[in-house]
Amino acid sequence: MSGSDLEAGGNSPQARAHEVADALPDDQEDALHLAFEGLAKEHSLGPAQIRELQAMIGTLSDLAKEGTAVGDLKIAGAALAEMTEAFRVFRPYRKVR
Repeated sequence: MSGSDLEAGGNSPQARAHEVADALPDDQEDALHLAFEGLAKEHSLGPAQIRELQAMIGTLSDLAKEGTAVGDLKIAGAALAEMTEAFRVFRPYRKVR
């Protein structure tokens, strides 16, 4: 077994370099982030919320770049919609133990 066989899960230097290259913003990602900043100004979001939502936008960008199939996008969209509804329904009980 070679050393690269032991670096599964994207831990190799090449995989990390690819992730960094993919993470660099392009014009479309810049436009998405500008649109998000406008949306964030309309709502009272904390720094952690902004960071996590921007990470989600990055994931959406990755789905677009990878040419994700429409069926897979529908599944992801439905899952997100269901989670949003669940968060809304259970929000009043967040501090109840």
